[in-house]
Amino acid sequence: MSDFITFLPSETIRCIISHLSQLDCVECMRVSRLWFDRVPSYATALWVRLEVSSQSWETFNQSMLQCLTPHVQTVLIREMSTVKILVKLREMNCPIRSLEIENHAAYIAQDEYSYTLSNDAGDLLEAINLFDSTLNEISIMGQQGYISVHDILLRFPKLTHLTLLYDGWKPKFLPEQSTNTDTSVLGLNLTFPNITYLNLDNAIADEQGIRSILRHCPELTSLVISTDFWFTEDSVSFDILFTTCPNIRHLIWRVGKNPSYYAPLFDKWKKQTAKLNNYPKGAVRELVFIDYMHQVPHLEPILEQSDQLLEFMHIEVISSVHWNFLTRLSFPCLKNLHIDSVNMTGDEWQTFIRRCPHVETISLYLLMEIPIMSQIIEALGSLEHLQHLEMRNNLEDIHLPVDLQPTPWHLLSKRSNLRSLELSRVCFSRDSLLSLCKIPSLLELVLDMQHHDECCTAEAILEFTNALSTENAKLSKLTLIALSNLTDAALENLAPIDSLLHLMVAFNGFITNNGVNAFLNGCDKKSDTVREVHIASCISVSDGFWYSNKM
Repeated sequence: MSDFITFLPSETIRCIISHLSQLDCVECMRVSRLWFDRVPSYATALWVRLEVSSQSWETFNQSMLQCLTPHVQTVLIREMSTVKILVKLREMNCPIRSLEIENHAAYIAQDEYSYTLSNDAGDLLEAINLFDSTLNEISIMGQQGYISVHDILLRFPKLTHLTLLYDGWKPKFLPEQSTNTDTSVLGLNLTFPNITYLNLDNAIADEQGIRSILRHCPELTSLVISTDFWFTEDSVSFDILFTTCPNIRHLIWRVGKNPSYYAPLFDKWKKQTAKLNNYPKGAVRELVFIDYMHQVPHLEPILEQSDQLLEFMHIEVISSVHWNFLTRLSFPCLKNLHIDSVNMTGDEWQTFIRRCPHVETISLYLLMEIPIMSQIIEALGSLEHLQHLEMRNNLEDIHLPVDLQPTPWHLLSKRSNLRSLELSRVCFSRDSLLSLCKIPSLLELVLDMQHHDECCTAEAILEFTNALSTENAKLSKLTLIALSNLTDAALENLAPIDSLLHLMVAFNGFITNNGVNAFLNGCDKKSDTVREVHIASCISVSDGFWYSNKM
């Protein structure tokens, strides 16, 4: 039988190989000497991004080297001898444009207060410098704090993107470093006009460090500042960012938050390298602010300048603060809103929410007594574009009146775009619970009662599940947490909802295997779809995933 690689058109072979992984490509090269020689020329698209770990380097070293052509542009190196790999890549003439280094160990701990340099530490910057003519992006994550931001900026003035994350680790006492770079030259009139994206964490932990970097990056548009250090009132002023970098459009300022929490935003911002010249100075499109309440006043002038343009806003105050300033602004472009621990009166919340007419996603983590909650829900009912709503009551002890009045959830039934509703620690009357069934477009519903299910009697839950089965034909995912009065009969009521394929029940003592099986096997017998039930911490049912018999 003829070898297809000898007679098929090049375009066809290249299309076939494009569906392989890098490891599959290497395995193919072991078929014959002919394949070893020819496959790399057809696999150039596979090797534009190279991911190297100790295991992969040792597993297919020679075959991989055969594939390292000038097409390699992005390189990710994980937990290995970084310098050795960079030197080899340079020998193979790979024009690296983007370099990512993860968990490069620069220091070896001798004891609690003593550190020595690893063999790889002193030469890392020199090895990176081998690609100074092509590098646009550098990302060093998890390294142990011996490379400074100043060193990188001075060595690589052509950079457009820089990420330097110590990943929450910093030695108590670092050994002195001797470098060829005198960081004091940043005090001179130097600028780095190509830098548009900076992602820094414990590399800078004081105002002087921030200022000394940012004032030399006038074209910066995306900035992420994160730290494990809890700033005092006199340490860092949030408003210095816009006095030094007036072109910032995307900003994350967070204290004590896991850097991976906003990874999707980082990826999106890194792709937005175009300058936004039609934006006014000091106005942002996307803002994440997580800090103590003493920094909140610094937000006011930034929001005053940005309110008409802001599209994404996440405000999380580490200690609760009353902040009615928001009621004086309008946010016509806001699409995504998350607010945590900002307190306002019911009237103030209504004013603020109604000034965000085009918002699509809202998350509110607040201290809410029932009257304030009702006013917030009333305002939410006026939002025509709302698609995803999450509400969590941070109030530990809610005083329920004897005759609990229904909150106006029925107003959300007028919203034809609402797809997802997640409610945590929210009190429901019977009528309020039933009103959730009347939201016609709802695809996903999460109810997490957590010590607030006093009014959710077994009878009310039966009515609720029965109403869902008769009034909601689109619900596909339902999560019920800490509904202590949920019974097998309620699960049987859910069985006729053919669209409901995913059910989760947690922290319940009444449901049994019979109720779970009744739900799993109660859908349309003619359908080929498979139902799934996730059980967690239910006394009479085994934890784990259950599936219908059609699997």
